[in-house]
Amino acid sequence: MDDRRVADYFVVAGLPDDPEPLDDIALSDAGVLKPSHCQAPITDIGIVFPTLDEVVPPGYEIITHTPTGLSADLNHGSLRSVECFICFKRGRDKPPLVDIGVMYDGKEWLMPDAEVVKESVGKRLANVNNSTAHTFITFRRGLPTLPCNALVVTDICVVIASKGESPPHAFCCINKNLNKGIVGSDVFLCYKKSMNRAKLLTYKPAALY
Repeated sequence: MDDRRVADYFVVAGLPDDPEPLDDIALSDAGVLKPSHCQAPITDIGIVFPTLDEVVPPGYEIITHTPTGLSADLNHGSLRSVECFICFKRGRDKPPLVDIGVMYDGKEWLMPDAEVVKESVGKRLANVNNSTAHTFITFRRGLPTLPCNALVVTDICVVIASKGESPPHAFCCINKNLNKGIVGSDVFLCYKKSMNRAKLLTYKPAALY
């Protein structure tokens, strides 16, 4: 009898008659659940001036703090400028954003497929600079035919470089200071891209035979 065998056991795996949902989780290298797991991509971005009685629209999230807990005011450190914050909305009802930028008005050209956030949520001029020169947030939106494995914007944060802050891991920093005035902190906008992965319907497998 020949004892040379390819395998000791042969198993057919698949879905049982009454499958149970699989807990779909994504762990970091340290074994911690990633907070951005399965988050819907960002579809809209806006500017809000809370001190001018502007209110964040329904469905939007406002970035009030930096990664280290400082105020995420885009006019941080300015003396006479009103508070200015970024808000954004997630969803899958429209093509997501594939890029975010900062434009110094009158000094730069806008890409053909890019759009400018010209107005705040309260219909005021969405200038995020603390000086007379205008600075606007720009974005590019993906096409309706965007593939499911394309990289899209999934998170945004604000860092204050003059306070020793740096972009978090996997975030891309837009190297344009939002505070161009004489007085004020060095404020930068950062964003993170991830695969446009929708939620999956998965089940626990079982040994059928």
